[in-house]
Amino acid sequence: MGNRGFDIINTAELQESEKERANGYIERVYGYFLDWLFPFLREHLEGLSGLQSPAAALYGQCLNALSEIEAVLMNTEFRRIVREDPRHLFLMASSRRYPRVFYGYQGSDLDVPGAWQQMACSMLKMAHLIKSVEEDSQDINDYAQLGFFLEAQGQSLDDLYQYDWDSPKHIPDNEPAKRAFVKVSTFFHKLKPTMTTFPNQSDSRSAPCEAATQSTMTSRTDVVIGVPSKYFTLPLPSENVIDMFLSCNYYR
Repeated sequence: MGNRGFDIINTAELQESEKERANGYIERVYGYFLDWLFPFLREHLEGLSGLQSPAAALYGQCLNALSEIEAVLMNTEFRRIVREDPRHLFLMASSRRYPRVFYGYQGSDLDVPGAWQQMACSMLKMAHLIKSVEEDSQDINDYAQLGFFLEAQGQSLDDLYQYDWDSPKHIPDNEPAKRAFVKVSTFFHKLKPTMTTFPNQSDSRSAPCEAATQSTMTSRTDVVIGVPSKYFTLPLPSENVIDMFLSCNYYR
């Protein structure tokens, strides 16, 4: 699960705290399905069935299917296996291709029912969506907090490239602005070398080639300018920023 934003030990074991965090997302998936989606669908399907339309039988079949799906979610054995280790969802989702993936589980050969395999896929997709929305929302808040901080310091947001990110006069106090500050300063630290210009060598025979090179670099720079990625793992530009980075209580 390391490539899905969870910390693992020695590239294999899931830390207990991360296991609980993953289980928290699973519980939120259960809440979404059981407390909102299924009641919403059931209410509307029952209303459509009451219209006595030609499709009434189809609506009835959908209601039955909804009950069957809910029964899978509430299955005691299914919930126990998922709760035991969130990674079991990945194994269940792959059981169609690898039907013996649970052979030897707790001393027995467990055949994963098709309904469990489909439910595992659905839960993984919904958990990924919930986690992505949550993290993107946090990033937006972090950058907004940094924007407020910079404007309060009299720094225009229209010219952040000229800001002294290596030796800033002021460092944000709150955690969201600190997180964004580190990401943005790292982004510009990487960007500046690509903006280096060549001295004027128009009298040189190689001037056309160098001019073309400079033009190419400029066009490439236009491509990379944008919101810095939250996945950057670049070296930090200065001791001040390093100290701030280490003091940040990063959300995971």
